[in-house]
Amino acid sequence: MQENEKKDSIFLSDIIRVVKKNIILIALIVMAITAMGGVYAFKFTTPVYRSTSSVVVQVPTTTSSTGDYDITASLRYVVTVADMISETSILEPVAEEYNMTYSQLRGSVSVSNAENSSLIRITVVHTSPEKAQEIANAIAAQVCSEAKEDGVFFFAVGYMKQSGFALRGTYSSPNKKLLVIVAFMAGCALACAVVFVKEFMSNKFKTKDEIEVVLDERVIGVFRNNKKLASKKEDFTDLVEVNVRNMEPYNMLLSNIKYANIDNPYKVIMGTSTVMDELKSTTVANFSNCISNNGKKVIVLDLDLRKPTLHKFFKVSKEDGIVEFLDGTSSKEQVIKHAACGVDLITTGKNVTNPVAILESIKLKQLIEELKVEYDYVIIDTPPVLACTDAQIVSKYADGVVYNVSMNQAHKKDIKEAISNLKAVEANIIGINVVKAELEKNSTQYYYYSKIDGDN
Repeated sequence: MQENEKKDSIFLSDIIRVVKKNIILIALIVMAITAMGGVYAFKFTTPVYRSTSSVVVQVPTTTSSTGDYDITASLRYVVTVADMISETSILEPVAEEYNMTYSQLRGSVSVSNAENSSLIRITVVHTSPEKAQEIANAIAAQVCSEAKEDGVFFFAVGYMKQSGFALRGTYSSPNKKLLVIVAFMAGCALACAVVFVKEFMSNKFKTKDEIEVVLDERVIGVFRNNKKLASKKEDFTDLVEVNVRNMEPYNMLLSNIKYANIDNPYKVIMGTSTVMDELKSTTVANFSNCISNNGKKVIVLDLDLRKPTLHKFFKVSKEDGIVEFLDGTSSKEQVIKHAACGVDLITTGKNVTNPVAILESIKLKQLIEELKVEYDYVIIDTPPVLACTDAQIVSKYADGVVYNVSMNQAHKKDIKEAISNLKAVEANIIGINVVKAELEKNSTQYYYYSKIDGDN
């Protein structure tokens, strides 16, 4: 029972989140459909007018001197007359007079008689209020004229007369306000359908909970989507300002990694992702800066030999890096650069045509083992998993992998494939680090993320 309630509450929160996230799109669709409904109602519909005349049937009693009427006979005659008014013999002469067919006139005429009443009402609808009035009176006159010896209503001679004359037709339909309301409701339904198909039928991740369920991996970090950074056309390669709020999410990530395996702590940590632009290098740089600010000795190793960016974050030269160390032209001491923020860094060095050969070097493995002894943490940046095999190779040197997943970016099947590729080489995935997440203002995490200058 509790489990079902939990699922329901999550589903409700997802609906609220989706509506809030897409409120502008919903509003635009609703306004557009409502506007179209209004234009149709007020510009393209044909107004219809209604006018009613009436005929009364009253049969006197056998003792006519009393002035009373035979109610039973009158009611019987009323029903008969009302049923026969729509017959051809009554309507056809009126139809010819107004250049209409019998079918056209029959469709615009309705006849009613109240129970226990001698009154018959003849209602006509027409696009002209004057015509509606004229035709209603003409039909009533035609009905009364047939109350003669050789007429249709021979049985009501002297008993039937027109009691009420039709007035100029009044507006009947369409109900323009109702059409606008229906258009508004249709707009709401369409907007919700579009939004929910867009969100829930998407093949990209939308929520943290969805990631944990689909990937069956623990989420160890969540970083909100920073619209300020997203608006920048150039690559954003600045470290976030060191303050309590900016560092808090990184401290949370560090704590989750630290306590994930207390008996065998993760010291060599690799960062990667599925595809480009999932902020893996940004995460690695700022995470390392956070570790340094916690008083720990940390070194960052840039093994993204295809598209290195860490040197930009730490404002050091890319040259004289890991490639030079592995080919023997530079010593370990020479390639270790000391950034102003307190983080040590080994850059990629010169460009190479075969990165795989560099990464499979025994000397690289030995270097990482040495750094693991000398530093509290060794943080490694690698290319996206689906871009090349580099991440799979390097994962064998790491104690654990922090896997970046960007909301609404990589396809679910691609992420699952990438994680499967890592697990195929027995990589130890510590957990998922979610970036570009949409956080609600009333969430407990929002306070910490609200002042972050980067989606790191």
